Amino acid sequence: MTKGKAPISGAIAIACGLLFATTVLLAVTVDLSWFTVASTLMTFVLTVLIWRRFRASDLEYRHRMERLDQRLSGGQ
Repeated sequence: MTKGKAPISGAIAIACGLLFATTVLLAVTVDLSWFTVASTLMTFVLTVLIWRRFRASDLEYRHRMERLDQRLSGGQ
C-alpha cells in the first residue's frame, strides 16, 4: 500500500489564517493598511484552495496505486 503525502500541509493553511486574523486585528487597532489585510486574505484563500486540491490529488493517486497493486498481485 502506498504512503503518499500531500506536498502542502494543513498547518500552512492554519498559519495563513492566523496571519489574516492578526492583520485584521492590527488594522482595527493600529494604523495598518486595509490593502495588507486584503492581501493576507487572498493568501489565506489561495493556500486553502491549493491545499484542498493537493489533498484530492493525493487521494486519487493513492486509489490508483492501490488498484495497480491489486492488478499486479492478481496477475501473478
